[in-house]
Amino acid sequence: MNIRPAQFSDIEEMLNVKRELVFRESNGVSTHGGFLLGTDAQGYRIRIAQQLTWVIDDNGVKGFSIMLPNQALRASEIWSRRNDVKWTIDPEPIENSRLGYYDQLAVLPGPWRSFAPVIAIVSIMDFMRQEPDYVISSTVIKPVTNLAAVPYLQFLGGTQVGILDEVDPVVGQLVSDIWLAPRHTIEKFLHTPPSAAIAKYVHQAKELLDKYKS
Repeated sequence: MNIRPAQFSDIEEMLNVKRELVFRESNGVSTHGGFLLGTDAQGYRIRIAQQLTWVIDDNGVKGFSIMLPNQALRASEIWSRRNDVKWTIDPEPIENSRLGYYDQLAVLPGPWRSFAPVIAIVSIMDFMRQEPDYVISSTVIKPVTNLAAVPYLQFLGGTQVGILDEVDPVVGQLVSDIWLAPRHTIEKFLHTPPSAAIAKYVHQAKELLDKYKS
């Protein structure tokens, strides 16, 4: 079992992870499934080229975590939809800031799930070397509320700052919460984790970053 930076040769197995992840619902709420829409082989190739994609490798890819840096975010379809967001804050300061987007966290059911916190943290830690002002992300609330990433965003100091209501060609109406975490709260989380267990994950993530990108 290893967590490492993604390679182009991982793309087909990343697509397999995406295909295998389906919602496990309880009253319309998913805490274990995935909602990886839209990304095809070329999309993963573009993301890997940004050098902010990490994978869990256990005789093949069992999970991955992806950040989009500022330039890639602003060139993406995600950014083109920002004017459709119903913001609860003034978005102008965000638009003029250095940003990153937490794009995808996907881990197959099984023993690999215990590595989800580490790969999520190393992905964030890797991106924070670019000294962004904010990290943005989104979580689906309709047609199913996907809670899988919410605890991670809250640990980073993220708050819900808007809602995006759109029509997806695959699932129809798709509503997402937009989250925003400022640099100082992320740095606080990384420097002073809120518990001993999380401190262990942060330490493991730092060792991985030192191993592969020092």
